[in-house]
Amino acid sequence: MIKEIEIGFSPEQASNPDNFKKSIATFLRINEKEISHFNLVKKSIDARKQNIILRLKFEVFVNESVLPGNQDHFYKHKNVKNAHEVAIIGSGPAGLFAALELIEN
Repeated sequence: MIKEIEIGFSPEQASNPDNFKKSIATFLRINEKEISHFNLVKKSIDARKQNIILRLKFEVFVNESVLPGNQDHFYKHKNVKNAHEVAIIGSGPAGLFAALELIEN
């Protein structure tokens, strides 16, 4: 079974990736040995309150074989350093989506 979960960590906890598997197992209420693999899919920062929380989204493989294409896809974007320069006017949802599409293509 493949699950997508989001867990909040303090900055100190998030700085030590060795603890992620234990936190994921605790969150899912399963044994760590049942986790075949996990990918970090998304990071975000919640600074609305005094205590800052890092929200980490994981794709978790529970008792599931991992296909080669499903591993570690976070932060694997094309190098766009030498690409054509493009200007996007507006930073609303459409502008941000356009920027994402341009980066991916």
